[in-house]
Amino acid sequence: LLGAAAVLFAQPQEASITLPRALIAGVLLGAAIWVRPTHVLAVPVFLAAVFARQRNRGWSAAVAIAAAAGIAASMMLWRNTYLYGSPFVFGYPSATEGGKIVNTFETPLATGLAGFLFSAGKSIFLFSPPILLALIGLPRLWRRDRGLAVVAAVMPLVYLLFYATYTQWEGGYCYGPRYLVPSLALLGLGIGPALETASRGVRRLAAAVFIAGFFMQV
Repeated sequence: LLGAAAVLFAQPQEASITLPRALIAGVLLGAAIWVRPTHVLAVPVFLAAVFARQRNRGWSAAVAIAAAAGIAASMMLWRNTYLYGSPFVFGYPSATEGGKIVNTFETPLATGLAGFLFSAGKSIFLFSPPILLALIGLPRLWRRDRGLAVVAAVMPLVYLLFYATYTQWEGGYCYGPRYLVPSLALLGLGIGPALETASRGVRRLAAAVFIAGFFMQV
């Protein structure tokens, strides 16, 4: 996901996204889908980011990204059919210990949101404190590159809303919000702009936040 963002938005905002760059980004997004099928959620977010950056000039790049990612996703569906007899069987068990059904969406939205945002075991702010700085840096990131800002801001929101209703939203036997980690990495792109012109007080706060994040993982 970070690779796709780098390929598409490493150039100045005024520069057009070339067809080779768009195809490479689409292949990277397709590879992410093979790693975890739910990364298909990233494709429309990246397409929206292309149009936010290039407006009416983004059609060719968007088509190339969608085509490359679509081919990769189609290949994965063929693989599923070959291995499991159905394109929509991804190799995950349908139930865990005690007969709990996991591959459904039966968690109340408010429950999942409270868990991901405020619970002691899964809060994104508790297990990834630097994203607080990233949120501060998003407006500056928008002024620098609208496309990158859309990816950084919208991806975590999409993943949060999707997984908040997932039956096994907590991610099984793990600590922290593991389903949201990829999108939080993209949100972290806002940290650089937040620190670029930060005052000494903000930089001290940033150091404290990073230290807190490190010890949370330990």
